[in-house]
Amino acid sequence: MPFESGNVTFTACRLTQKLPENVLEDFIRNKARSTDAVKDEPQIGWVTSRHLLDTIINEETAYRAGFLNLTLRTAVRKIPGSLLSAECRIEELAMQQANDIHELTRKMKKEIKEDITERLIGQMPPSLSGLPFVALQDGTTIYIGSASNGQLEGFTDEFKNTTGIEAYPLTPEMICMEDFGVDPEKLPRLNFSRKLNDEYACHGTIGQDFLTWLLYVSEAEGGLLQTNEQLGGEYGFAIDGPLLFVADGKGALESVIRKGLPTQSAEAQAALDVGKKLKQAKLIFGRGDDIWQFTFDAETFAIRSLKLPQGEKLDKDSEFQERMMNIGMLRDVLKFLFEKFVTTLQSPEKSEKLRGKIKSWLEERSLQFGDQ
Repeated sequence: MPFESGNVTFTACRLTQKLPENVLEDFIRNKARSTDAVKDEPQIGWVTSRHLLDTIINEETAYRAGFLNLTLRTAVRKIPGSLLSAECRIEELAMQQANDIHELTRKMKKEIKEDITERLIGQMPPSLSGLPFVALQDGTTIYIGSASNGQLEGFTDEFKNTTGIEAYPLTPEMICMEDFGVDPEKLPRLNFSRKLNDEYACHGTIGQDFLTWLLYVSEAEGGLLQTNEQLGGEYGFAIDGPLLFVADGKGALESVIRKGLPTQSAEAQAALDVGKKLKQAKLIFGRGDDIWQFTFDAETFAIRSLKLPQGEKLDKDSEFQERMMNIGMLRDVLKFLFEKFVTTLQSPEKSEKLRGKIKSWLEERSLQFGDQ
């Protein structure tokens, strides 16, 4: 999904070293080849962000408002399964009739399929797909336009093959260790169930605890978030569905709640009561007229379908720069909140106080929804 318009899906990744000034030469050397050479094996290479056939990579086409913005293109020719099956069957029937054979051997069918594939593959139009990325101006962070683990793995492999530099997703565990100097395994887990004791409910990942804590904050603290002056001060905040609750162990390990008011539903209360925690949810941040709305993955910190604040009508480069600024602002606010959460867990006194507040919040919810 592109970064220059519409909703944005991306995963932030950190680089093991800063991109060199001449890194564009690496992408030029590994640019995508002509689609005329594409066969049934995927052909992978770099193109510009303008379109998937644009292989003219230079300073003018590769950079947008000072950000390196390219796309990893995959091209392959595919024969539709129904067409291949029909062509094979025609050939098999003709061979049976010509040789008076009741049934062809497996080897014969394989040879027919290989011959037809070789004959038809060149007639098929190439299928193109692209995975865009933007390198931030600090040279140590990139946004990859996907939230799929499989796509991210393929992209980071090609990125390393091209630049010699590894990129790894900024998961909550990595942020804890690298940015906060905290071992996430040593942080206590929280109990969001009013029915289970800590032994059965203090499980899951630090990301799940963070997102479920945000649900608590949105309801118990009036939907207002206080940040510092640099981040814009106070934000309005809400959580909406679809909500994905998960748990460890046996039984129904996932609950998806979509319709109505998911956070205010008895189903959400029941999920919390059995020890489930939020893995995914839609988050909404607002400050003045600016609104950020997106689906957040607690385990990877990937952001899906991000709707950015309405920008001004600017030229293309200025508009792109404004969008990147708004993405960066959202990431800074999330990091601020995550650091606040981690700092609270590090303090035995603050952590115990938070547990008491969560318990009171759960009891208030139970009065609203009744005993499940």
